Amino acid sequence: WNVTGTSTVNGQLNIASVSGTKILGNLTVNGNWNNVSNEAFTITGNLDVNGVFTSGTGIYSLTGAAKTITGTVPFTIQNVSTTGTYTNFANLTISTVFSGTGTFSQASTGILNIGVSPISFTITTFNASAAGNNVNYTGTAAQNVRIPNDGAYHHLGINGSSTKFLAGITNINGNINITSTLDVTAANF
Repeated sequence: WNVTGTSTVNGQLNIASVSGTKILGNLTVNGNWNNVSNEAFTITGNLDVNGVFTSGTGIYSLTGAAKTITGTVPFTIQNVSTTGTYTNFANLTISTVFSGTGTFSQASTGILNIGVSPISFTITTFNASAAGNNVNYTGTAAQNVRIPNDGAYHHLGINGSSTKFLAGITNINGNINITSTLDVTAANF
């Protein structure tokens, strides 16, 4: 597939084949997206999820410039690689890999749940200071709380069943909610 315009899923779409490259422009999911084959996708446009989004384990490469992630329902993408510039307005969970040489920014309404391990949270530019946004570290294995490139978190959540470690002096402009262990030892910096 190589769709340069907008792809809209209003019914059920089961991706059952890993043959060929799959490149989409804008993707809107109002129905049911089910990546049963764990296929990798490249999205060059905006992503809007208002239905069921089952990502599978394939890598979703976000390559567009000045694009958005939106939606009316929480959804999960297990593996994200961003080489473009994306702003998250949605309630998004990234559970396994969050990488790439691009920029990922939180908008004021964005909620980002990060379940990835420190070795897999390698996106080059991560911004989280927009007033009102929430970033939650939710991993079940130890995680480093990264210092955002724009200097601060607005709201920060420390959740999940494992210890979280501050990677350096961390500015929080809003609230912090801690429901798991947070290690603030200076030796971590």
